Amino acid sequence: MSKAAKPKSKKVLLKQRRKLLLQVEEFAGLYEVSKSITSTLKLSQVLRLITKKACQIMKAKGCSLRLIHEHKKELVLQAHYGLNQRSHLRKGNIKIGQSIAGKVLQHRHYYISKDLFRDARYQDRYIVRKENFRSLLSVPLIEKGKTFGVLSSYSKHPNYFHREDAKLLSLFAAQAVVAIANARLYEQARANYLGAIRFLSNALDAKDRYTAGHSERVAKIALHIALQMRLSDMQKDALQYASYLHDLGKVSIDIHTLRKCGQLTKEEWRSIYKHPQIGVQIVSNIKALNNLVPIILHHHARYAGGGYPDKNIKSENIPIGSRILAVADAFEAMISHRPYRKALSKDEAICELKKCSGTQFDPTVVNAFIKVKALSSN
Repeated sequence: MSKAAKPKSKKVLLKQRRKLLLQVEEFAGLYEVSKSITSTLKLSQVLRLITKKACQIMKAKGCSLRLIHEHKKELVLQAHYGLNQRSHLRKGNIKIGQSIAGKVLQHRHYYISKDLFRDARYQDRYIVRKENFRSLLSVPLIEKGKTFGVLSSYSKHPNYFHREDAKLLSLFAAQAVVAIANARLYEQARANYLGAIRFLSNALDAKDRYTAGHSERVAKIALHIALQMRLSDMQKDALQYASYLHDLGKVSIDIHTLRKCGQLTKEEWRSIYKHPQIGVQIVSNIKALNNLVPIILHHHARYAGGGYPDKNIKSENIPIGSRILAVADAFEAMISHRPYRKALSKDEAICELKKCSGTQFDPTVVNAFIKVKALSSN
Protein backbone atom coordinates (compact mmCIF):
# COMPACT_ATOMS: atom_id res chain seq x y z
CA MET A 1 0.00 0.00 0.00
CA SER A 2 1.26 3.46 -0.79
CA LYS A 3 1.67 5.93 2.00
CA ALA A 4 -1.14 8.45 2.47
CA ALA A 5 -0.26 11.95 1.31
CA LYS A 6 0.66 14.33 4.09
CA PRO A 7 -2.02 16.93 4.84
CA LYS A 8 -1.10 20.40 3.64
CA SER A 9 -0.21 22.96 6.26
CA LYS A 10 -2.63 25.77 7.08
CA LYS A 11 -0.15 28.28 5.68
CA VAL A 12 0.00 26.50 2.28
CA LEU A 13 -3.79 26.13 2.18
CA LEU A 14 -4.26 29.81 3.01
CA LYS A 15 -1.83 30.81 0.25
CA GLN A 16 -3.63 28.60 -2.29
CA ARG A 17 -7.00 29.98 -1.19
CA ARG A 18 -5.77 33.57 -1.64
CA LYS A 19 -4.39 32.73 -5.08
CA LEU A 20 -7.71 31.12 -6.07
CA LEU A 21 -9.68 34.13 -4.82
CA LEU A 22 -7.37 36.46 -6.78
CA GLN A 23 -7.94 34.41 -9.95
CA VAL A 24 -11.71 34.47 -9.38
CA GLU A 25 -11.56 38.28 -9.01
CA GLU A 26 -9.47 38.59 -12.17
CA PHE A 27 -11.87 36.46 -14.21
CA ALA A 28 -14.90 38.24 -12.76
CA GLY A 29 -13.31 41.52 -13.82
CA LEU A 30 -12.50 40.04 -17.22
CA TYR A 31 -16.13 38.99 -17.65
CA GLU A 32 -17.41 42.47 -16.75
CA VAL A 33 -15.11 44.32 -19.14
CA SER A 34 -15.81 41.76 -21.88
CA LYS A 35 -19.51 42.53 -21.53
CA SER A 36 -18.84 46.25 -21.86
CA ILE A 37 -16.83 45.95 -25.10
CA THR A 38 -19.54 43.79 -26.69
CA SER A 39 -22.27 46.25 -25.64
CA THR A 40 -21.60 48.59 -28.58
CA LEU A 41 -21.38 47.89 -32.30
CA LYS A 42 -19.62 51.06 -33.45
CA LEU A 43 -16.12 50.00 -34.44
CA SER A 44 -14.30 53.17 -33.31
CA GLN A 45 -15.97 52.94 -29.88
CA VAL A 46 -15.19 49.21 -29.61
CA LEU A 47 -11.49 49.82 -30.31
CA ARG A 48 -11.26 52.65 -27.76
CA LEU A 49 -13.07 50.55 -25.15
CA ILE A 50 -10.70 47.63 -25.72
CA THR A 51 -7.64 49.74 -24.89
CA LYS A 52 -9.31 51.36 -21.89
CA LYS A 53 -10.52 48.05 -20.44
CA ALA A 54 -7.17 46.36 -21.15
CA CYS A 55 -5.52 49.04 -19.00
CA GLN A 56 -7.99 48.36 -16.21
CA ILE A 57 -7.45 44.60 -16.30
CA MET A 58 -3.66 44.81 -16.40
CA LYS A 59 -3.49 47.81 -14.03
CA ALA A 60 -1.29 49.31 -16.72
CA LYS A 61 -0.47 52.96 -17.45
CA GLY A 62 -1.14 52.79 -21.17
CA CYS A 63 -2.46 50.53 -23.92
CA SER A 64 -2.37 50.59 -27.71
CA LEU A 65 -4.18 48.61 -30.38
CA ARG A 66 -2.80 48.19 -33.88
CA LEU A 67 -4.60 46.45 -36.76
CA ILE A 68 -3.10 45.17 -39.98
CA HIS A 69 -3.72 47.31 -43.06
CA GLU A 70 -5.02 44.94 -45.75
CA HIS A 71 -3.20 46.62 -48.63
CA LYS A 72 -0.05 48.00 -47.00
CA LYS A 73 0.48 44.87 -44.85
CA GLU A 74 1.54 47.08 -41.96
CA LEU A 75 0.26 47.52 -38.42
CA VAL A 76 -1.60 50.82 -38.08
CA LEU A 77 -2.41 52.47 -34.73
CA GLN A 78 -6.22 52.41 -34.40
CA ALA A 79 -6.82 53.17 -30.72
CA HIS A 80 -4.92 53.95 -27.52
CA TYR A 81 -5.50 54.81 -23.89
CA GLY A 82 -3.18 56.58 -21.47
CA LEU A 83 -0.66 57.30 -24.21
CA ASN A 84 0.59 60.46 -25.84
CA GLN A 85 -1.10 60.28 -29.26
CA ARG A 86 1.46 62.52 -30.96
CA SER A 87 4.32 60.31 -29.79
CA HIS A 88 2.73 57.10 -31.04
CA LEU A 89 1.61 58.57 -34.34
CA ARG A 90 5.18 59.81 -34.81
CA LYS A 91 6.27 56.17 -34.64
CA GLY A 92 4.21 55.50 -37.76
CA ASN A 93 3.14 52.15 -39.13
CA ILE A 94 5.00 48.97 -38.18
CA LYS A 95 5.96 46.41 -40.81
CA ILE A 96 5.40 42.71 -40.17
CA GLY A 97 8.44 41.28 -38.41
CA GLN A 98 9.74 44.68 -37.30
CA SER A 99 9.84 45.97 -33.72
CA ILE A 100 8.02 44.09 -30.97
CA ALA A 101 4.49 44.44 -32.37
CA GLY A 102 5.61 43.29 -35.83
CA LYS A 103 7.28 40.18 -34.37
CA VAL A 104 4.23 39.37 -32.19
CA LEU A 105 2.10 39.54 -35.32
CA GLN A 106 4.56 37.38 -37.29
CA HIS A 107 5.11 34.70 -34.62
CA ARG A 108 1.52 34.75 -33.25
CA HIS A 109 2.81 34.65 -29.68
CA TYR A 110 2.86 37.11 -26.79
CA TYR A 111 6.01 39.02 -25.88
CA ILE A 112 7.07 40.48 -22.53
CA SER A 113 9.73 43.17 -22.31
CA LYS A 114 11.06 43.41 -18.75
CA ASP A 115 12.89 46.69 -19.43
CA LEU A 116 12.27 48.75 -22.56
CA PHE A 117 15.32 50.89 -21.83
CA ARG A 118 17.51 47.86 -22.53
CA ASP A 119 15.36 45.93 -25.02
CA ALA A 120 16.93 46.13 -28.50
CA ARG A 121 13.71 44.89 -30.10
CA TYR A 122 11.85 48.05 -29.16
CA GLN A 123 12.95 50.39 -31.91
CA ASP A 124 11.57 53.80 -30.93
CA ARG A 125 13.58 55.16 -28.00
CA TYR A 126 11.79 58.50 -28.33
CA ILE A 127 8.53 57.04 -26.99
CA VAL A 128 10.33 55.27 -24.13
CA ARG A 129 11.91 58.55 -23.04
CA LYS A 130 8.80 60.64 -23.66
CA GLU A 131 6.38 58.34 -21.83
CA ASN A 132 8.91 56.94 -19.33
CA PHE A 133 7.57 53.42 -19.95
CA ARG A 134 9.78 50.63 -18.63
CA SER A 135 8.00 47.35 -19.42
CA LEU A 136 5.66 46.06 -22.11
CA LEU A 137 3.31 43.15 -22.78
CA SER A 138 2.04 42.56 -26.33
CA VAL A 139 -0.42 39.86 -27.40
CA PRO A 140 -1.69 38.97 -30.88
CA LEU A 141 -5.29 39.34 -32.01
CA ILE A 142 -6.25 36.15 -33.85
CA GLU A 143 -9.50 35.43 -35.70
CA LYS A 144 -10.17 32.09 -37.42
CA GLY A 145 -6.47 31.25 -37.37
CA LYS A 146 -5.48 34.60 -38.89
CA THR A 147 -3.49 37.20 -36.91
CA PHE A 148 -4.84 40.66 -37.72
CA GLY A 149 -3.62 42.90 -34.92
CA VAL A 150 -1.66 43.43 -31.72
CA LEU A 151 -2.79 44.66 -28.30
CA SER A 152 -0.06 46.13 -26.08
CA SER A 153 0.05 47.22 -22.43
CA TYR A 154 2.70 49.52 -20.94
CA SER A 155 3.94 50.07 -17.37
CA LYS A 156 6.28 52.65 -15.89
CA HIS A 157 7.85 49.96 -13.67
CA PRO A 158 10.51 47.50 -14.89
CA ASN A 159 9.77 43.76 -14.63
CA TYR A 160 6.06 44.54 -14.24
CA PHE A 161 4.46 41.93 -16.52
CA HIS A 162 4.70 38.14 -16.06
CA ARG A 163 3.50 34.96 -17.73
CA GLU A 164 0.19 35.01 -15.80
CA ASP A 165 -0.46 38.54 -17.07
CA ALA A 166 0.14 37.36 -20.63
CA LYS A 167 -2.45 34.61 -20.18
CA LEU A 168 -4.98 37.06 -18.76
CA LEU A 169 -4.46 39.64 -21.52
CA SER A 170 -4.64 36.87 -24.14
CA LEU A 171 -8.02 35.79 -22.75
CA PHE A 172 -9.21 39.37 -22.93
CA ALA A 173 -7.82 39.67 -26.48
CA ALA A 174 -9.94 36.66 -27.50
CA GLN A 175 -13.06 38.53 -26.32
CA ALA A 176 -11.85 41.68 -28.03
CA VAL A 177 -11.56 39.80 -31.33
CA VAL A 178 -15.25 38.81 -31.10
CA ALA A 179 -16.25 42.43 -30.40
CA ILE A 180 -14.17 43.71 -33.34
CA ALA A 181 -15.60 41.07 -35.70
CA ASN A 182 -19.19 41.92 -34.67
CA ALA A 183 -18.55 45.65 -35.08
CA ARG A 184 -17.06 45.12 -38.53
CA LEU A 185 -20.04 43.02 -39.61
CA TYR A 186 -22.42 45.66 -38.27
CA GLU A 187 -20.60 48.49 -40.04
CA GLN A 188 -20.62 46.53 -43.30
CA ALA A 189 -24.34 45.84 -42.95
CA ARG A 190 -24.91 49.49 -42.06
CA ALA A 191 -22.93 50.62 -45.12
CA ASN A 192 -25.00 48.32 -47.36
CA TYR A 193 -28.21 49.54 -45.71
CA LEU A 194 -27.24 53.19 -46.12
CA GLY A 195 -26.22 52.53 -49.71
CA ALA A 196 -29.68 51.14 -50.50
CA ILE A 197 -31.36 54.16 -48.89
CA ARG A 198 -29.11 56.58 -50.78
CA PHE A 199 -29.88 54.78 -54.05
CA LEU A 200 -33.62 55.17 -53.40
CA SER A 201 -33.14 58.83 -52.47
CA ASN A 202 -31.04 59.61 -55.55
CA ALA A 203 -33.56 57.85 -57.79
CA LEU A 204 -36.26 60.15 -56.40
CA ASP A 205 -34.13 63.31 -56.70
CA ALA A 206 -33.24 62.39 -60.28
CA LYS A 207 -36.89 62.91 -61.30
CA ASP A 208 -36.20 66.64 -61.23
CA ARG A 209 -32.90 68.19 -62.33
CA TYR A 210 -33.50 71.06 -59.89
CA THR A 211 -33.53 68.75 -56.86
CA ALA A 212 -30.84 66.27 -57.96
CA GLY A 213 -28.55 65.61 -54.99
CA HIS A 214 -30.79 67.63 -52.65
CA SER A 215 -31.30 64.84 -50.08
CA GLU A 216 -27.57 64.00 -50.07
CA ARG A 217 -26.69 67.62 -49.29
CA VAL A 218 -29.43 67.92 -46.65
CA ALA A 219 -28.14 64.78 -44.91
CA LYS A 220 -24.62 66.23 -44.80
CA ILE A 221 -25.79 69.54 -43.30
CA ALA A 222 -28.07 67.78 -40.80
CA LEU A 223 -25.23 65.54 -39.58
CA HIS A 224 -22.94 68.55 -39.03
CA ILE A 225 -25.65 70.17 -36.90
CA ALA A 226 -26.19 66.92 -34.98
CA LEU A 227 -22.47 66.71 -34.26
CA GLN A 228 -22.44 70.31 -33.02
CA MET A 229 -25.43 69.54 -30.77
CA ARG A 230 -23.76 66.32 -29.56
CA LEU A 231 -26.60 63.98 -30.41
CA SER A 232 -26.15 60.28 -29.66
CA ASP A 233 -24.96 57.89 -32.37
CA MET A 234 -28.45 56.38 -32.53
CA GLN A 235 -30.01 59.82 -33.05
CA LYS A 236 -27.43 60.69 -35.72
CA ASP A 237 -28.07 57.46 -37.62
CA ALA A 238 -31.85 58.00 -37.57
CA LEU A 239 -31.39 61.62 -38.68
CA GLN A 240 -29.12 60.60 -41.56
CA TYR A 241 -31.57 57.98 -42.85
CA ALA A 242 -34.53 60.33 -42.42
CA SER A 243 -32.66 63.09 -44.31
CA TYR A 244 -32.25 60.81 -47.31
CA LEU A 245 -35.93 59.83 -47.25
CA HIS A 246 -37.62 63.02 -46.05
CA ASP A 247 -39.02 63.87 -49.51
CA LEU A 248 -40.00 60.29 -50.39
CA GLY A 249 -43.67 61.31 -50.33
CA LYS A 250 -43.11 63.68 -53.25
CA VAL A 251 -43.16 60.63 -55.51
CA SER A 252 -46.96 61.05 -55.48
CA ILE A 253 -46.84 64.71 -56.54
CA ASP A 254 -47.24 65.53 -60.23
CA ILE A 255 -43.86 66.58 -61.71
CA HIS A 256 -45.49 69.62 -63.34
CA THR A 257 -46.53 70.83 -59.88
CA LEU A 258 -42.98 70.44 -58.58
CA ARG A 259 -41.55 72.35 -61.57
CA LYS A 260 -44.28 74.99 -61.80
CA CYS A 261 -42.93 78.52 -62.15
CA GLY A 262 -46.15 80.33 -61.33
CA GLN A 263 -48.34 80.40 -58.24
CA LEU A 264 -49.69 77.01 -57.07
CA THR A 265 -53.43 76.36 -56.89
CA LYS A 266 -55.10 75.29 -53.62
CA GLU A 267 -55.31 71.73 -54.93
CA GLU A 268 -51.61 71.74 -55.79
CA TRP A 269 -50.73 73.05 -52.32
CA ARG A 270 -52.85 70.28 -50.78
CA SER A 271 -50.77 67.69 -52.63
CA ILE A 272 -47.56 69.36 -51.39
CA TYR A 273 -48.82 69.36 -47.80
CA LYS A 274 -49.51 65.64 -47.97
CA HIS A 275 -45.98 64.53 -48.88
CA PRO A 276 -44.75 63.96 -45.30
CA GLN A 277 -47.74 61.67 -44.59
CA ILE A 278 -47.29 59.77 -47.84
CA GLY A 279 -43.59 59.37 -47.12
CA VAL A 280 -44.45 57.98 -43.68
CA GLN A 281 -46.96 55.54 -45.21
CA ILE A 282 -44.19 54.15 -47.44
CA VAL A 283 -41.57 54.03 -44.67
CA SER A 284 -44.00 52.45 -42.18
CA ASN A 285 -44.15 49.32 -44.34
CA ILE A 286 -40.49 48.64 -43.52
CA LYS A 287 -40.13 47.63 -39.86
CA ALA A 288 -36.44 48.58 -39.68
CA LEU A 289 -37.33 52.18 -40.62
CA ASN A 290 -40.11 52.73 -38.09
CA ASN A 291 -37.91 54.99 -35.93
CA LEU A 292 -37.70 57.42 -38.87
CA VAL A 293 -41.47 57.96 -38.98
CA PRO A 294 -41.70 60.86 -36.45
CA ILE A 295 -38.72 62.69 -38.00
CA ILE A 296 -40.10 62.50 -41.55
CA LEU A 297 -43.69 63.24 -40.49
CA HIS A 298 -42.81 66.48 -38.67
CA HIS A 299 -39.94 67.90 -40.72
CA HIS A 300 -42.27 70.70 -41.92
CA ALA A 301 -43.60 71.46 -38.43
CA ARG A 302 -43.06 75.06 -37.31
CA TYR A 303 -41.41 75.76 -33.97
CA ALA A 304 -44.18 78.19 -32.97
CA GLY A 305 -46.91 75.94 -34.40
CA GLY A 306 -48.91 76.12 -37.61
CA GLY A 307 -46.78 73.84 -39.79
CA TYR A 308 -47.94 70.75 -41.64
CA PRO A 309 -49.29 68.09 -41.56
CA ASP A 310 -50.00 68.70 -37.81
CA LYS A 311 -50.38 72.43 -37.18
CA ASN A 312 -50.79 71.91 -33.42
CA ILE A 313 -47.38 70.36 -32.70
CA LYS A 314 -44.74 72.91 -31.68
CA SER A 315 -41.48 73.68 -29.82
CA GLU A 316 -39.98 70.76 -27.85
CA ASN A 317 -42.83 68.43 -28.82
CA ILE A 318 -41.39 68.36 -32.34
CA PRO A 319 -38.76 65.57 -32.50
CA ILE A 320 -35.24 66.96 -32.37
CA GLY A 321 -34.43 65.16 -35.63
CA SER A 322 -37.31 66.98 -37.34
CA ARG A 323 -36.16 70.35 -35.99
CA ILE A 324 -32.64 69.78 -37.31
CA LEU A 325 -33.92 68.46 -40.64
CA ALA A 326 -36.16 71.53 -41.03
CA VAL A 327 -33.17 73.88 -40.81
CA ALA A 328 -30.94 71.74 -43.07
CA ASP A 329 -33.71 71.29 -45.64
CA ALA A 330 -34.63 74.98 -45.71
CA PHE A 331 -31.02 76.18 -46.01
CA GLU A 332 -30.19 73.76 -48.84
CA ALA A 333 -33.40 74.70 -50.68
CA MET A 334 -32.71 78.44 -50.34
CA ILE A 335 -29.19 78.26 -51.78
CA SER A 336 -30.34 76.10 -54.73
CA HIS A 337 -31.95 77.26 -57.97
CA ARG A 338 -35.62 76.46 -58.44
CA PRO A 339 -37.90 77.01 -61.49
CA TYR A 340 -39.85 79.67 -59.55
CA ARG A 341 -36.86 81.61 -58.11
CA LYS A 342 -33.12 82.13 -58.18
CA ALA A 343 -30.85 80.76 -55.48
CA LEU A 344 -30.02 82.94 -52.49
CA SER A 345 -26.44 83.45 -51.39
CA LYS A 346 -25.34 81.56 -48.28
CA ASP A 347 -25.27 84.80 -46.27
CA GLU A 348 -28.80 85.67 -47.42
CA ALA A 349 -30.02 82.19 -46.49
CA ILE A 350 -28.45 82.44 -43.02
CA CYS A 351 -30.14 85.84 -42.51
CA GLU A 352 -33.46 84.21 -43.42
CA LEU A 353 -32.88 81.42 -40.88
CA LYS A 354 -32.10 84.01 -38.19
CA LYS A 355 -35.22 85.99 -39.11
CA CYS A 356 -37.41 82.89 -38.76
CA SER A 357 -35.65 81.62 -35.60
CA GLY A 358 -38.24 81.09 -32.87
CA THR A 359 -41.17 81.09 -35.30
CA GLN A 360 -40.44 78.58 -38.06
CA PHE A 361 -37.18 77.15 -36.69
CA ASP A 362 -35.84 76.05 -33.32
CA PRO A 363 -33.43 78.81 -32.14
CA THR A 364 -31.07 76.23 -30.60
CA VAL A 365 -30.78 74.41 -33.93
CA VAL A 366 -30.30 77.66 -35.86
CA ASN A 367 -27.50 78.70 -33.48
CA ALA A 368 -25.84 75.29 -33.83
CA PHE A 369 -26.04 75.60 -37.64
CA ILE A 370 -24.49 79.09 -37.56
CA LYS A 371 -21.60 77.74 -35.44
CA VAL A 372 -21.09 74.93 -37.98
CA LYS A 373 -20.96 77.43 -40.85
CA ALA A 374 -18.54 79.66 -38.89
CA LEU A 375 -16.22 76.71 -38.24
CA SER A 376 -16.34 75.55 -41.87
CA SER A 377 -15.43 79.02 -43.16
CA ASN A 378 -12.32 79.27 -40.95
